[in-house]
Amino acid sequence: MPASTISMQVCQSSLQKENQAAISEVLQSEKLLRTIDILPNKRLSFQVCSWEQYWKPEIYAFAPDQIKLLHQLERYQSKYIKSCFDLPLAQDYCYSYFLLLKKVHSLLPQNKVFQTVLGKMLSMESTVLHEGATFESCAAVTSNVRNPIYLLSKIRCPQVYDDPKFLPLLTACRSVDFSLDFIDVFYHYRQYSIDVKRKISLFVYPAAALDHRAGSFRCIQKFSSALTRKFDPRSKSRAKCISDYAIEPLINNGFEPCLRTVFSFVDLGGGSGSLSQRIFERLTENNPDIFVRIKSIGLWLIFSHTIHVGF
Repeated sequence: MPASTISMQVCQSSLQKENQAAISEVLQSEKLLRTIDILPNKRLSFQVCSWEQYWKPEIYAFAPDQIKLLHQLERYQSKYIKSCFDLPLAQDYCYSYFLLLKKVHSLLPQNKVFQTVLGKMLSMESTVLHEGATFESCAAVTSNVRNPIYLLSKIRCPQVYDDPKFLPLLTACRSVDFSLDFIDVFYHYRQYSIDVKRKISLFVYPAAALDHRAGSFRCIQKFSSALTRKFDPRSKSRAKCISDYAIEPLINNGFEPCLRTVFSFVDLGGGSGSLSQRIFERLTENNPDIFVRIKSIGLWLIFSHTIHVGF
C-alpha cells in the first residue's frame, strides 16, 4: 500500500476519533445538544444550549406547580448525567420526565403555548444532523444514555444490547428557533458506538417524509464517514436474506432454463453500494452458472446521483 494512502487513512482515523470524543464530551455535560453540522472537512460542529435557554420563552406560561415539575426533571437529569449514566438513577429521571409530559399533555386544550412545550418535551434529547446552513435535508440522532423514552427499555431489560428499534420513531425540530412548523418525524435506522468505555452510542434516524429522505441519507452517509470507516455492519446478513429469499427464487423459478434474458435492479439510497455488492457476490456464489441462463444483470445505484453497473 502506498505511503500516501496509509498517511491519509491515519489522518482520517484520527479525525474520526476526535469527532467521537467531541460528541462524548457534549453528552457528558448538562448541555442539550441541538444540532450537529457536518463540515466540508468532515469535522463536526455542535450547537448546544443550557436548560434555561431551551425552555424560554414557554417557561413563562408555566404555573408554579408546573415549574416545580420542570425543576424536578432538571435536578434528576443532572444527577443522572453527573453519575456517568448510572442506570438506577435513570429511574427518577424517567419518572420525572413522564410526569411532566403527562401534565403538559393535559394542558393542551387550555393554552396553545403548550403545543410548543409538548414538541420540546418530545424532542428534548433529539439532535438535528445537517450539512451547511440549510436544514431542508437532515437526519436526527439521539443517544442511548440520555433519551428518557429510550431509557425505559434499559431500565426494564438492562442486559439487552442497545438497539434503536426500541425507539422506533423520533421527533426533532429543523429550526434553530423552535417552531412547530418544522418538527419532523424520523424512523430508526442504525447506531454508532462513540465511547466504548462509557458505553455511549448514537442512534441515527432518517426522515420519514419521502421528499426529505434522499437528502437525509446523504447526511447519514457523510456523518458515518466522519465517525467510522465501517459501513453497514449488517450488510452481509441482509445480503444473504435478500439474495436467498427474493432474487434467487425469482431467477431460478420464474424463467425457463433455456431462456436468456436481462435482469435490471435499482438500489435506492445505495450509499457505498456495499449491500448490492454483497447481494451479487452471494448470488453468483450460489449460482455459478447464472450467466448461462441469464444474458446480463443491470444494477442502478441511486443516491445523490445515478450510477449504472452492468454484469
